[in-house]
Parts: sequence; C-alpha cells; structure tokens
Amino acid sequence: MHTEVTKSATFLIVPFAYDMEYKEAVTTINHDYFKQTELKTERLFEHVEKLVSNGNHPETIGRHFVMTQKARSKFGLPNKNDLLLTLQTKSDQYKYSIPSIELYLFETQVGFWVIKLGFPEGTHIDTLIETIYYAKKLEQFEYDLYFTKRTGKDEVTEQHVHMGSLISELSQSFQVSSYFEGTDNPTHALVYSSAKMNDEVENKSLLTSYLFQLRRSFKSTYKPSVVEKDFDKNPGLLALFDNSYWGISFEGLANIVTKTDDSRTEEFFVSGYMHQIETTYFYIYILALHQKYALLRLSNVASKLSYDLEQVGEENYTEQNLLISKLRNQIVRFMLRSSYNQVTNITHYGHLYEMIRENLRINDLFDELHDELDALSSYTDAAEKRMHLIEEQEKKVATEKFNNKITAITLFFLPVTVITGFFGMNLDFITDIAEHWWLLLLSTFVIYLFVVVWMNENK
Repeated sequence: MHTEVTKSATFLIVPFAYDMEYKEAVTTINHDYFKQTELKTERLFEHVEKLVSNGNHPETIGRHFVMTQKARSKFGLPNKNDLLLTLQTKSDQYKYSIPSIELYLFETQVGFWVIKLGFPEGTHIDTLIETIYYAKKLEQFEYDLYFTKRTGKDEVTEQHVHMGSLISELSQSFQVSSYFEGTDNPTHALVYSSAKMNDEVENKSLLTSYLFQLRRSFKSTYKPSVVEKDFDKNPGLLALFDNSYWGISFEGLANIVTKTDDSRTEEFFVSGYMHQIETTYFYIYILALHQKYALLRLSNVASKLSYDLEQVGEENYTEQNLLISKLRNQIVRFMLRSSYNQVTNITHYGHLYEMIRENLRINDLFDELHDELDALSSYTDAAEKRMHLIEEQEKKVATEKFNNKITAITLFFLPVTVITGFFGMNLDFITDIAEHWWLLLLSTFVIYLFVVVWMNENK
C-alpha cells in the first residue's frame, strides 16, 4: 500500500503569556513586519467569528497578524515562502518549507505564534510524522535547520535557522512572562496537522497508529496502546465522516483523510476541505486553546497572589480584598467574553469543538481556578475577622481611656465643688472657724488624697 500524502496542512503553535497590557501590546507591533489581517471562517456564530477581528466590534477579544516579506528577510527566513529548508538529524534529512508565520494576541494577555509548514509533493505519511516530530522541538538540540542562500553569481551559503531563538526574538516586545513550559525560551510547539492520503486504509490499526503519532507528534518508534487505538473507548478519537478521522491530545490536534471511491467526495476533500482545515477548523482549535492557556495564566496569577497578600500584610485586609477583587473581575470578564460551550450550529464543527474542550480539560481548569479563588477569599476573610477583632479592641481601649479622662476630670472638680459648697454655707460653726483658713486647705488635701488612693485601687 502506498501511503503518500496528496494534501496536507501542518501548523506549529507556540502559546505564551505576556505582562504588557493588551491594547499597548497591539500598538507595539511593527506593521512593517506584521500585517493585521481578517480571519476567514464559515458557518460559525456571528459573535464567534468576530472574537478575533480587526474591526471595532464589542465582541472582539483578539487580533491576528501575518509576517511580511520584509520581516522574513529581517529575521533570517527564506524570501521565497515555498523554499525548502533542510532538517538534518544525526542519521536522516527531512525537507519542509515555512510558508507563513502568524500571531494571535488576546486581551487575556495570552498569545500564540503559529508557524505553517509545507512539505514536498509525494511525501509519505511516515516521513511527514518523522519531520513533525523533530520540527516541533524548537530548541533544536537533536537537529540542524538550514537553507541554501545565494550570495553571489556562483556562490551559495548555508543560512541556519533556529526556531526557538526566532520566536523568543519576535516575542521580546510583549514582555513575555511564560511559555507554559517552565523555561525562559520556547522548547516545544503544539502541532495541528491534517493529511489527505492517496489511498484507502483498510487496516484500521494502521490508521489509528498514524493518528496517534500525529496528534501526539511522536515518531514511528512510539507505539500506541490498545485503548489509544479504540474509537469507541477513547474520547480523544472522533470519526466525523466515513473517511475523515480526528485525534486530540495535550500535544496537538490531528486529522487524517483517506481516499474514497466517490469522485465527488474525493474532489471535496482534496480542494474545499483543506481550505476549511486551514481556516474554520483551525480557528475552532485556537479558540479552545485560548481558553485553556488563559485559564492556566489566571491560575498562575492566583498562585502568585498568595505571596502578594503576604507582602501586603494581614493588617491591610482592604488592599488584600482589592487584589482578590481584581483577579475575580478578570475571571468574570474571561467567562463572559472568552469562554463558549457552543460556537456553531453545524454538527461536525460542534462535535469537534466539544471533543477539543473535553480533552483539554477546560472545565477542570475552571474548577481548579475557582477552588484557588475560594481559598484566597477565605484567607482574606480570616484576615478581615482578625482586623475586626483588633479594631473592636482598639475601640474598647479608646472608650476606656475617654471614660477615664472624664472620670478624672469629674473627680478633680467634685472635691472642689463639695468643699466650696460646704464652706460656703451660712452656718454658725463654719462662721466660727472662718478665720482658720488652714482648715480649708487641710480638708482639701485630705479629700484629694482620698481620691488619688481610690483611683489607684480601681485602675
């Protein structure tokens, strides 16, 4: 059986999170190097089609850019989009071109670099799988990537390309904080790939093996388990049509189309279908990936927030609540503007989108984020209770101090009032001792001494 690929579409996808504000990030893009373009999709909900748009639509949450020819020269890529590069491993050579590099930026401060790969005509499915396996490794420890560049009339030189460094350089202006790999530079890409084969595949075991390797971006030495090959039991496998099969994993999304005996069906899958693969199907995948990585970024922000709350201090619960409210508002905004359970009324698009969301564990990420937020809220609730207790204690102390002052003033003037009132009475015995003024002073001293002793005993 011949396993040549008559048509293919392969994209390497590099997700990243950035610290710059979305509106500022969009304005920093050099339009000499990246041109803003509209995406072309079909039969999705109107508001979904406008999620990534250049227009001023209220639904829009992201922008799409395509690298220009000027940028290709600037960043060391071939001027010709279809020029084949050589991928040299220790024992083999593989060929592919880089027709385009695209950028998606979202208001959630998540973005995606998308590198389209092209393959020579007649490429076998096994070669396609092996090439993708190496091409996705952006750090390029296992291979060298280069193309031949003419430098003179009879002179040529090898121009080397390092995809990881290229992506890092392109990302610098956005203040990238993470590539979601625990490394400062991108090391691996997700893979979106579709292959139209030139023959029927009667052996379903072989078909599922191809699909396993493509969706995981493994090479042929990686063998799938029985469950991985079972369309009935594996939720990561989906047959939308009699000859079109999909597979989803954390590493990527893959599609294999086999040949049919129906000429009209065959014509559709060779022409119109591949256009849909590169537009509508890919757009659906990007929207689902955006949900996953936006949630991962929010979860990362939530985990760092606990440290920020400690830095603010337990006594400043108001500022702690402001920090948590800011995160909660971001989550609410994301849920209202970026998260959709349905994107279309077309059955096969809808089934694929549901499968992607399920296998990317988007609902689980939602639950984890809510658990983290609840934990942070409990943290500040406890801090707020402590502060209320402290405030009540401070109020109690302040009230006692005030009452003590009033008591002291009262006790100061009360003896004077009593003495002056007593000696001011028009009584005979008081009149008889009026000339003895020292009695007034002595009685005053005795009374104040009694007051001081009483106050000390009642502190």
